[in-house]
Amino acid sequence: MKATLNVAVVGAGLYGRVHLSAYRQHPRVRVLYVCDLDEERARQAAAAVGARATARYAEIAADPQVDAVSVTTPDFAHAEIVTAMLEAGKHVLVEKPLATDVAEARAMVAAAQASGRHLMVDFQNRWNPPLVAAKQRIESGAFGTPVMASARLANTLFVPREMLAWAGRSGPQWFLLPHLADLVCWLFDRRAVRGTAAGRKGVLAAMGGDAYDAIQALVEFDDCSATLETAWILPDSFPRVVDFSALLLGTRERIALSPTEPLIEVSGSRHEWPAVGALQEIHGVTYGWQLLPILHFVDCLLAGETPQCTAAEGFHNTALIGAIEQSLASGTPTLIERL
Repeated sequence: MKATLNVAVVGAGLYGRVHLSAYRQHPRVRVLYVCDLDEERARQAAAAVGARATARYAEIAADPQVDAVSVTTPDFAHAEIVTAMLEAGKHVLVEKPLATDVAEARAMVAAAQASGRHLMVDFQNRWNPPLVAAKQRIESGAFGTPVMASARLANTLFVPREMLAWAGRSGPQWFLLPHLADLVCWLFDRRAVRGTAAGRKGVLAAMGGDAYDAIQALVEFDDCSATLETAWILPDSFPRVVDFSALLLGTRERIALSPTEPLIEVSGSRHEWPAVGALQEIHGVTYGWQLLPILHFVDCLLAGETPQCTAAEGFHNTALIGAIEQSLASGTPTLIERL
């Protein structure tokens, strides 16, 4: 069992700062490096945690003092950095998706296996209180056998137009759908076998982008199915940047979820709204479930245990979204690649 975990964060943007906040709160973590192509941003983030700033991730890979690395770069830039860190003997926590290319994801899993190091994907919604409450009901047997699910995750135009400088190299299929894909696979404890999708472009294209405005997908499992929908063009007048909801149907219960609200709705032997937790900042310190997977990663490494959200699960997630992309292009159902 290690006494202290030395970590680095590659990518000092929005979610890189969340990782730094989690690490700063853990008494047995020391942040050694913050890396970002924007050197000034790296310096500012590093100064806040007493770390060294760098614009070269190779510097982190070469330092034997670094035990683990968070990779919080844009989704299309994960593969090279993650592979380099694994080959250098570092454990890695990477933001979802594992990769935006199935071949790259496969190579990343192989690199983790060859290195003997842990590769965890931050499927953060596995720590989201309403979703955890739903998972617990399903595992209790009260829900019965899964029949179908439907889930929606969408953003206002603020996200592709203002929040993400790299939106033109991504899309809702990679920025949002991985959350929904993992959500259904995790809740139902199943692997998908086939995906069919339809998408539309136009609004973002008129603004100079090439991303999909909206996508609807049918995901099939051996014994159940799910419909997933996502969009990047909600009007900015929408009261939240995120619109997130899900409905799960089992042979005994229907569970309705609003994961951005501190409640779930359950209809079974009775109708109820069990209360769950929320996220907030108290005296300048952020508390909430988004930090929990990062702290879970740390605690597992310190204890010599295997973290949740494995590389194999990350591969399946990328393969599922890859099948949806193929179906968008072909207009036909697409089988999901196996590891």
